[in-house]
Amino acid sequence: MKGLLACFLAILIAVAISFADPQWATFEISIQNSPETNPGQVVAVPVDMTRCDQDFGGFDLYMQFDPAVLEVDHVEMGQLLVDCDWEYFEYGSDLGTGLLRIVAIANTLSVPDEPLCYSGIGTLATVYFIVDPGVPSDRIEPVRFYWNDCADNALSNVGGDTLFVSDDVYDYDGTLMTGEPGTGGISPDCLPGLPESVIAQWVEYRHGSVDIVVPPPPEGCDPNGDGIPLQLDDITFLINYMFLGGPAPDPIDSGDCDCNGRVDLIDITKTIAYLFRGGPNPCMPGAY
Repeated sequence: MKGLLACFLAILIAVAISFADPQWATFEISIQNSPETNPGQVVAVPVDMTRCDQDFGGFDLYMQFDPAVLEVDHVEMGQLLVDCDWEYFEYGSDLGTGLLRIVAIANTLSVPDEPLCYSGIGTLATVYFIVDPGVPSDRIEPVRFYWNDCADNALSNVGGDTLFVSDDVYDYDGTLMTGEPGTGGISPDCLPGLPESVIAQWVEYRHGSVDIVVPPPPEGCDPNGDGIPLQLDDITFLINYMFLGGPAPDPIDSGDCDCNGRVDLIDITKTIAYLFRGGPNPCMPGAY
C-alpha cells in the first residue's frame, strides 16, 4: 500500500511539473559582457549555456546589435558543441542589418555513438565583432537576443518534437525586460492553442554588451612643438621634415604619431585619416 501511494504521489508530481507554467528556467542562455575594447578592434563575445537541466538537440538563436557601431567579423562554434561533437553549425549576418542568426543541430546523419552529449554548461558560440573605428565616445553597446517570430531563440529537444522558448529575459545590466517588443521574449500571440507537449516556456535569456572605451588623443604627436597635438600644422611640419629638408621634431618622438617607435610616412597618413576621414586616433590599436 505504501509503495502504491508513493508511486501515485510521484505521478501527481510529474503531472504537476509537466502542466504547470514553471517559474524557474530549465535552461539559461547568456550573451556575455565584453571586456573593455577600443574602436577599430575585434572583440570576442561568447554566448554561453549557463544552466542546463536536461538534454537538447538543437537551437536557433537570433541576435540584434547596432550596425553603425558593430559588424560581425565571424562566428565560431562554442567549445561545448565541439566537445560534444555536434554535427551542424551555421550563422548568417547580412552587412548593415544589425541581425545575426546562429543555428546548430546535434545530430543530422544519425551516426551511431554521435554526438557524444546533448547537454552541459559552456559556450554555444563565440561572436567576433569589429568595433567601428570612428566611435566618438565611451559607451556600453548592447548585443541582445531578438524575437521576430515564434521560432526565434528556441531550443529543441533531442527528438525534435518539442520547442523550449523564452521565459524571463534580462538586459545586460540585470534589468528585467520580459514583454518588451522584440527584445523581451516570445510574443504571447505564439502561445494560445499550442499543446504543452509542443512548446514549453523554460528558457531564461540574458542580453550582453560590448564595452567600448575611446582612448584620448596621443599627447606625444606634436612635432611642431606648439603644445596642441594632432593638428594640420603638425602634418605640414612632418612633410617639411621628411621631404623638404625642414627641422626635425624636438624631441624626435613627438613626431611618432602612430606610436610604433619611429617617425615615417605612416605617421602622416594616419594623422590625415584621423583629422579628415573619421579614422581612429593614430596611436590607437587597430588604427589604419
